[in-house]
Parts: sequence; structure tokens; C-alpha cells
Amino acid sequence: MNWIYIFPEAIHTEDTISLDLEGNRLNFFCNNQRVSMDLAALRRGSSTVILKNPITGTLYPLFNFREILQVMDLGPQELLQTLQLNAYVQIDKSGKDFFIKVFLPRGQRELKSRTHDFSSFPHVAMADLHKLDRAFSWAVKDVKAQIHYGRIEGSLVLERSAFWKEPVYVSHAGQTQELTEGENWFSFVWSPTEDVYCGPKCGRYKGRALHLTSGC
Repeated sequence: MNWIYIFPEAIHTEDTISLDLEGNRLNFFCNNQRVSMDLAALRRGSSTVILKNPITGTLYPLFNFREILQVMDLGPQELLQTLQLNAYVQIDKSGKDFFIKVFLPRGQRELKSRTHDFSSFPHVAMADLHKLDRAFSWAVKDVKAQIHYGRIEGSLVLERSAFWKEPVYVSHAGQTQELTEGENWFSFVWSPTEDVYCGPKCGRYKGRALHLTSGC
């Protein structure tokens, strides 16, 4: 199943974009350039973005967006601003389902297409981007932790959206443990220079840090 959300006038550029969907085939057009991909071929749990470099004018897909965010130790908007890139489409895959966000250029309030009438699809303000992302992902709450005899020991509650079917882990300093829905307990050898993170196995994405080092 595909969930598609449109963000009108989200990017300050004079480009014109359109999107065609035919079965699993996605064709994205920006001015006179095209990116084509088979959605079924994307890796489960992956996040793919279609980017344009406004300096070189190159349009291209990036198939490992989350991994690059982790390597750069940046959030999505921080990365795009730092590298001066425009991201027009983001595709998150979980199981066989897709959560697709399309960011329209300034002056474009509707997504053009030869295959669909996107006017009836949800249109979202950029201010609600973070809220929408969490609705299609997972969240942890009621996080508690303490340092005890050289170990960080704690508990948290995992809440998973119906969309997100991939494993979620809690990790600290190279140690990792898979989480289950509801309340979880964890115990790791304590490293005072490292935070605790949730996400993929041994993940270290700053947007999912629990920031327990200063509060334990």
C-alpha cells in the first residue's frame, strides 16, 4: 500500500515537478530531468530521497538516506541545508508498504501527474512534518535509567505505528538489544562519552538519541 502526502510550496526554487505512478514504477520529473525506480526493489526499512543539487543542477536518487544521516551526525533538514540540496521526494519502505512525501517548489500548490489526480491526497504544512513522520514510525516514552556498578540500566516503552514493521533496537557504545512492543528493560556496560540510541541495530542517529548521559 502507498501512503502519499504532499507539502505545497515547501522548497524555495523555481523548478516544476511532477510524479507518475504505474504499478510499482515511480517516475519523477523535475524540469527536463527524470528519475525512475521500481519501488518493489527498494530495501525493507530503507529511506530513499530524490535530490537536486541547485549548484550543478543534477537530479538523482539517494537510496541510503538514513545511513548517511547517521554517518554525518545530522538531522534531515540539517544535512540538506549544510550540503545545499533540495529533497523533492522521500520514500520510506516497511514490509511491502510505502510512505511517500512529496515537497513542491514555491508557487506549486498541486502535484502534477499524467497517471493520478493528486488534488484529493492529503496536503500537509511543513510545520506538521515531524508529527507526520512519527505517525508512520515508532516512538519510545517513559524512559528511565541509572548508572549502577559500571552499567547503565533502564527501561522504556516502545510504541510502534501500524506502518512500521521493522525491528527496533536500543543501543549504547556498540551494544544493542531488540525491543518489543510495550515495556522493555536494558542493561549495558556504561560508556560516559556515549548516549543511548533507539533505531536500527547498533544505530547512532542523533535524531533518536535518548540523551541519558547528563541525566543519569
